[in-house]
Amino acid sequence: MNDTIRAFLSICAGVTIGLVLIKIGYVFSPWQPPAGMDYYDAAAYSAWLRTLPDTAFGFLLAVFAIACFAGGFLTNRLAPAMSFPPSFITGFTLLFYNIVTLLAFPNPFWMSVASCTGCVVFALLGGWVATRMK
Repeated sequence: MNDTIRAFLSICAGVTIGLVLIKIGYVFSPWQPPAGMDYYDAAAYSAWLRTLPDTAFGFLLAVFAIACFAGGFLTNRLAPAMSFPPSFITGFTLLFYNIVTLLAFPNPFWMSVASCTGCVVFALLGGWVATRMK
């Protein structure tokens, strides 16, 4: 297989596993919205988010870190040897998803800064670990 196509597919696999892990984290979070909440009612959903403790946002931050690490790991594990780490692109793509999520819903400032910084850093770290294992 062509190295460019292989790198592209490895990035797609890394982003996919990252998004799946983020979704799993949301589904199994101990902090779930009240039954019957309309997710399309932005005011009600935002009001509920403002009542969450900092530990809920810390949990989501850990989920993002794990997802970015796993995505970067899988990307570099599957990608051919390259001078530019493909896990950076995976981390940047997950960062874009994170920014869209942060803009859509209210979050504490520390959560915004830490999650935006951590996406690329943890993806690169996961890629580095995968490269060392090859």
